[in-house]
Amino acid sequence: MTFPWRYTGTASQIAMAKEAVARIKYPWPTLARITWHPELGWRDLNSRYLEGEARAHGKFEGEEGQPEPLNGELEGRRFTYAVFYPGSGRIYIDYRLERYPALAHASVSAELAHAVDEFLPLRDAQRDEIIRLLGGTPGVMTWWEKHSYSTEYWGLAGEMFMPLFTNAYSDIPFGDVSGFSHDPNKVHPDDLIRVIGVQRTDWVAPTPPAPPPPPEPIIEPEAVIEPVPEPPRFLRYGKSKVYHSPAHYPNKKNGVPVETVDGLRRCKRCLA
Repeated sequence: MTFPWRYTGTASQIAMAKEAVARIKYPWPTLARITWHPELGWRDLNSRYLEGEARAHGKFEGEEGQPEPLNGELEGRRFTYAVFYPGSGRIYIDYRLERYPALAHASVSAELAHAVDEFLPLRDAQRDEIIRLLGGTPGVMTWWEKHSYSTEYWGLAGEMFMPLFTNAYSDIPFGDVSGFSHDPNKVHPDDLIRVIGVQRTDWVAPTPPAPPPPPEPIIEPEAVIEPVPEPPRFLRYGKSKVYHSPAHYPNKKNGVPVETVDGLRRCKRCLA
């Protein structure tokens, strides 16, 4: 599946970035707004501070809009792990994270989450639903800052989207999320995927349940057919020793079937 970004950096840096992207099961062609190939590279993101804001991110800061960083701590001090520029789509990882592969992978995923937000893009209704998933109230919790990005950073849903995306589309442990005002780990990945409306590339449709067995055939009991007795060949009446054809006396009801004619005489009229 085509990945829009072009990798830059040393061979080991590029390999580390590619490893991170391989663990993210997001279909990148859905970002149809990216018609160019922005850079996914490495640089020094922590050389100096900006008054009232986060770190400085090089010459691209002014011309590419407000950078969207992933902030935290490293080796006991405040640190910007990575940054995404919404104007160009460029992503940079701080080169110091080469020594921390797990953190580097999480940082790549975090900034690609910002890219999905920007270039899919997420609609306001989707953002509000994600705020509700986090346990916030749209309007009270906002996606981006109202006044100061650095002051409001840990309460912004747009920043909490980074671990939400990582949990939903990868097996990369995002790491510590305790600084955020709401816990992204409480949101089920399937719920986020449902809101975004984009399924993972490794999703497999569940096997449908087997159809129920056909009902047992109803077997009607066979009708009992009573044998029809054959009409007697001969009849005798009373104590008479004469046996007759059954047709001789059709109206008589007391004829007795003759089992054997031994000792009897044949009627000379009906059996002549």
